[in-house]
Amino acid sequence: MNVFIIIFKIKNKMITYDYWLQWDVTRFCALDCEYCFNPESKKKFTPIELDIDALLKTLLKTGKIFRIGFTGGEPLLVPNIIEAIEALQVNGHIISLNTSLLNKRVQEFSEKVDPDKTLFVHASYHYHEFKKRGMLGRFAENYRLIEEKGFNIYTEAIAYPKYVSSVDEILEYALTNGIKTKFAPYVGGYKSKGYPEKYTEGEIAAFNLDYDDIDSYSPKGEICNAGYSAAVVYSNGEIHKCFNIKERLGNIYEEINFEKNLEICQRNVCGCPLNYYDKELLMKSLRSKL
Repeated sequence: MNVFIIIFKIKNKMITYDYWLQWDVTRFCALDCEYCFNPESKKKFTPIELDIDALLKTLLKTGKIFRIGFTGGEPLLVPNIIEAIEALQVNGHIISLNTSLLNKRVQEFSEKVDPDKTLFVHASYHYHEFKKRGMLGRFAENYRLIEEKGFNIYTEAIAYPKYVSSVDEILEYALTNGIKTKFAPYVGGYKSKGYPEKYTEGEIAAFNLDYDDIDSYSPKGEICNAGYSAAVVYSNGEIHKCFNIKERLGNIYEEINFEKNLEICQRNVCGCPLNYYDKELLMKSLRSKL
């Protein structure tokens, strides 16, 4: 495989990496969103610490720079997640984080993690759930904190069909509090209809959805770099091509064996289109095969 480098220019700084691992470090989340795709999120939380030494040894053996994307559930619930992020960044790796921004460790994250080695913080904006729990203020406060610390941060609200009448309310709160946000397509069922393919023109207009975003979840026949330059990791460290393809590529605490060829997706619906979430990485992967 030819060497390829991804270059992102964020806040006038160049961020580079060779491979991307999206790590689902915990399935637990303290929220109870109606549209959640993760049935395990409501189970009793059992904290599992990351094996930082083994992780660093595995990455070092590859001789490459990685983007490690921490997702869940709520990644900040993992007891030593910030220590792991610090160690990764010291060793030259890049991180990204998906979070609800409600965890008490957001302050610690903002103080200890290097924003120059952080691709982005993706904050999930669950307006109705936050409002129900009286947590909208905490979300807005932590958003401003992360932004003021120099992180590239953005939020997304889920375009759940039930909430189409609440669009103005959701956006008004974000605008009033200086929160940059947009709606992301809902992937799942609602009133016996499958989404995102069953959005009406009215719903698409109301949520201001991007047709490219919607189409990305119907990837059958498209080229994908899942397993070639990107892969997913489960909480136990097992690495698979993506969350839909269970082909094992190793373990993040032992070894990583990327495929030598790109994938032609066979899924009619995909909730984790890695080729779309990091388009630049896909393009670099395609060039490496020329």
